[in-house]
Amino acid sequence: MDWWDDLWLNEGFASYVEYLGADQAEPTWQMQEQFVVNDLYSVFRLDQIVSSHPIIIDVNRPEEISEVFDSISYSKGASVIRMLNDFMGEESFKEGLQRYLKKYEFGNAKSADLWEQLQLAYDDIVKGNLDIADIMDTWTKQMGFPVVNVDRDMNDLVLNQDWFLVDPNANRSAAPFESPYDYKWEIPFSSKFKNQLNDLPDYQWMERTETDVSVTGDNSDWYIANYEEKGYYRVNYDNDNWEALSQQLTTDHTMIPITDRSGLLDDAFNLAQAEQLDYEKVLDMTLYMDKEREYIPWDAAYSNFMWLSDILRYQPAFADWRVYLQSKTKNLLNKYNDWSAEVSHLENFLRTDIIYLSCSSGDPDCLNEALTQFYKFLNNETVSANVLSPVLRFGMELDGGQDNWDALWERYVNSDTSAEKSRISFGLARTRHVWLLSRYIEYAMDESKIRRGDFFSVLSYISGNPVGNPLIWDYIRANWEYLVDRFGLSRSLGSLTYTTTQYYSTELKLQQMEEFFEKYPRPALGPDHASRHWNA
Repeated sequence: MDWWDDLWLNEGFASYVEYLGADQAEPTWQMQEQFVVNDLYSVFRLDQIVSSHPIIIDVNRPEEISEVFDSISYSKGASVIRMLNDFMGEESFKEGLQRYLKKYEFGNAKSADLWEQLQLAYDDIVKGNLDIADIMDTWTKQMGFPVVNVDRDMNDLVLNQDWFLVDPNANRSAAPFESPYDYKWEIPFSSKFKNQLNDLPDYQWMERTETDVSVTGDNSDWYIANYEEKGYYRVNYDNDNWEALSQQLTTDHTMIPITDRSGLLDDAFNLAQAEQLDYEKVLDMTLYMDKEREYIPWDAAYSNFMWLSDILRYQPAFADWRVYLQSKTKNLLNKYNDWSAEVSHLENFLRTDIIYLSCSSGDPDCLNEALTQFYKFLNNETVSANVLSPVLRFGMELDGGQDNWDALWERYVNSDTSAEKSRISFGLARTRHVWLLSRYIEYAMDESKIRRGDFFSVLSYISGNPVGNPLIWDYIRANWEYLVDRFGLSRSLGSLTYTTTQYYSTELKLQQMEEFFEKYPRPALGPDHASRHWNA
């Protein structure tokens, strides 16, 4: 790279290529499918708020360098490269990449140098009419991403794009970066109709200067857009298509590919947060989940189910929501009733998601097994590392008094593996006793007990505990100057503030946030107020 503003060339490529390498080594791990839940959806959550930033930003001072080492450079960089690979075609993409690496193997390069070599390869092999630099600049030089709104006109589709912000009340003019393209993108729109599932997807370019784009279709019952989640955008369908997709999932969900099932779930939940889709439609998309057996769609559902649980926790509807969640997870909880059994790599991830969802929704079978495993761990009996995090979380929530907390702390002190220490640290934060959490905060401030590098992790774990969250919010407000003096206005401090306040929806909490941010500089990636409409 030529300068820090092109950091993403290193980090984004590394984040993308690691999936390709792992996929070659372990094809059964579905690494290319895992990309969407590990990188794409996670960076969407950061990039759909007005405090995001472009991939390429000016770096003029040394203290600004650390700010570009974030998920935008890594995960968004990887995501747009993945999209680029898809619309260029693998042959021309690989050829262009080889030319780029060969030409600059002993020197520095900029984004424009990469686009030039990819363009040459594309022109030689595909002989198409795409302007690679013009397309990619819209993805790297402005923050955020679009939602493509799709309406059906007889057999055809009519498309338009809009800048997607998850907060329906976001002040767009308050964005910290001006867009050279007025938040419009060059979009490689892909689609498949039900009758074309065995064919290659159809591509239609949506140019940023166009308002409505027409796509020729057929008379199928339903269609899928952004096929296999290759594009860096969300999709909002007309009501009829949402309903038809929901019916298809309920009837035979396997007709829709795994990554598209995950995309439907993640798009639906986030569109509802943005007040662009009714929650009735969202829940319709989840009706089939008791039949779902694949990890990728479940992991997409997991993060959104947990988000909705946190939002509803203090609402009357929470009891009904818990019952609904239990009904969707019960089949898989029964399938994985032996928590120590050896299962496949992906089933380990799936089992953990199901345990978290089942226990957090109050399933008695799940909670009883978690408590049994918790006592085994305290008695120095073997507990599978694959389920240790939920075991310690729910064990401490159920029986996290002083004796068990102290015993778990001793395990933390004496553990000689960082992975186990991290899991125990998480478990310690889940006690329901406020005074123990207050002591844990004091421990985190003492570097003889908890190392400096784990400070923010501990406080973040406590903030995720409904009992501990008010403690952390009070601690941040009371100790802000100490925190800034110790850590600076770091991204870690901004992230802690965001994770602590992200689910606040009452007028009192929102007022506290507004007063706090008026008094103190807002750290990077501070909170948005996307949950406020739940209190309406």
